Amino acid sequence: MTAGQLQRARELFEKVSAVDETVRTDLLKRECAGDPAVAALVEQMIEADAEAQPILDQPLRPRDTGELRAGDRVGTYRIVREIGVGGMGAVYQAEAADRPGAAFVAIKVVRWHSDEVSLRFKHEQAILNSLQHPNIARLLDSGTTGSHSPYFVMEYVDGLPIHVFCEGKGLVERIRLFRQVCAAVAYLHRNLVVHRDLKPGNVLVTADGTVKLVDFGIAKLLHAPDGLLSPVKTITGLMTPDYASPEQIKGSITSTLTDVYSLGVLLYELLTGERPFTAPVGQVHETLRRICEEEPRKPSVISSVQSGGRGNRQLRGELDNIVLKAIRKEPERRYASAEQFDEDLRRYLNQEPVLAQGDSIGYRTRKFAVRHKGGVAAGLTMLLLLAGGVVATSIEAGNARRAQALAEQHARDAGRRLAELQKLAKGVVRAYNANQPGVAESVHDSLLALRLEPGLEPGLRDVLDRIGSTGQTSDPSWQVPEGWNAIETKAKEYQVGRDRQVVLSGKSSLFLRSLVAQPSGSVYVYQRFDAKAYRGKRVRLTAFLRSDALDHEAALSLFAAYESGRTTLAGTTPWKKYELVVDVPVASEAIRILLTLRGAGTVWADNFSFEQVDSTVPLSIKRPENLSFTEP
Repeated sequence: MTAGQLQRARELFEKVSAVDETVRTDLLKRECAGDPAVAALVEQMIEADAEAQPILDQPLRPRDTGELRAGDRVGTYRIVREIGVGGMGAVYQAEAADRPGAAFVAIKVVRWHSDEVSLRFKHEQAILNSLQHPNIARLLDSGTTGSHSPYFVMEYVDGLPIHVFCEGKGLVERIRLFRQVCAAVAYLHRNLVVHRDLKPGNVLVTADGTVKLVDFGIAKLLHAPDGLLSPVKTITGLMTPDYASPEQIKGSITSTLTDVYSLGVLLYELLTGERPFTAPVGQVHETLRRICEEEPRKPSVISSVQSGGRGNRQLRGELDNIVLKAIRKEPERRYASAEQFDEDLRRYLNQEPVLAQGDSIGYRTRKFAVRHKGGVAAGLTMLLLLAGGVVATSIEAGNARRAQALAEQHARDAGRRLAELQKLAKGVVRAYNANQPGVAESVHDSLLALRLEPGLEPGLRDVLDRIGSTGQTSDPSWQVPEGWNAIETKAKEYQVGRDRQVVLSGKSSLFLRSLVAQPSGSVYVYQRFDAKAYRGKRVRLTAFLRSDALDHEAALSLFAAYESGRTTLAGTTPWKKYELVVDVPVASEAIRILLTLRGAGTVWADNFSFEQVDSTVPLSIKRPENLSFTEP
């Protein structure tokens, strides 16, 4: 069912439940026409709303015993202090009355009276009687107080909630502690007990690092124990919302997979410090809606937000998948048991493939290599030695073949690109000659780029030069460095000049600046020179750029036939060094440098240099007079 259907069902339930029973059926049929799934859900909600809930519909009456205080006697024990109060009773720290100073115990006493609460108390006692595990608090004794309030005596756990204990602990230590929780829950499940209220407050850790599972007040026995003839129906309202599974919220059947879900939420919190679906304080219904309808964010994403974008690489990948598998909304898609959940964590710690990651050959190969680094390294060394001789004999022949293939590919690419440019240029001319409104302005950038391309048919170049000059200006007041050209696609929107205030090298720097608030065109400063000396070689352009209040972008580009490099600036930036490196094709006729500004703002350029990488070749490029251009 989709989130929209669930929202529709909630709205219809409120509407239908407010009318008389005699008209509900007709109203529901009209409102749900064509959507039987929503109608069925609303009917279930109405039936559930009509069911009697003894613990909610009957008043809870406080017993007349009053509050127990330090020094009061309960059976053979003396109360030391109150530890906490729960939904069914209070828990006290106590000691044996005849052995002061001996080991403390925890005593749980019912404070409220109703048949349902009494039955639940006996139910919890029956559960604890059947459990003996090092990670589960033991039941030591039971009885009733003088006022007939039931109580039982448990092992006293002097510890901290697991999420508090884990503060300052590393990732591996947190996972190892959590595996103790998995072991305790797996033991419960083997004894046909579902806890159904797993949360940090019910998972305590002692000073020596031992986990103790406590509080089975809303646990469920999967069979009827001796002395408790009718199993107790757990009421949804008694769950802890942040850790409840979707099936608990919806009132569906709960099983061991319900605990697997809560374990996943607990691990999510231990790894990130947050719960996956918590809403703002006081919005419990929003929390329940998120649990049922929304998908959780990955733990690594939460960690990235908390660390200001740095993230936690340890969580990314396997741990993300492990946690998200445990908290799937559909029980059948979760881990099949707490043991399987625990086993995947063991595999993660041992660098073995985990079930949650999938079963690809590549993934398993990587995990094998990590676990057996020494063996894999030795095997690779031997393989390299054996292959070395074969490789050495074929390198020269391979290099020759590759060089020939590269030259042939460059020639084919150059021919194909020239044909494409010819076709593009003809298309631009046709678009311009169509005289459609706005077309001339829209093709200015294409015209400029095509006019700088070498190799075009002479007649076509003449046409491009003629129509490209229309509507474009090069203001005579501009201070353009010698050997460079400047052009704007729409008159009076930009200025190009030398700035003696904003400099990097001590001389004046080149600037491109908008003159209007929202320019609709662009401005270019460019230079073209012969590529003959650099064919088949790698070249590098270096420049220092600075920008101020760019609302679109400025760009520095280096072109060599079909090879190009480009870097962009936006907003306001300080002086920064930029490098563009390209391989000059053997068919290239020219190399072009282009500085562009689109939109409002200013960009400065200084200290240009151009060189062949790893060699010194005389440069046939004209040096801009005031740009500190350095020849190789």
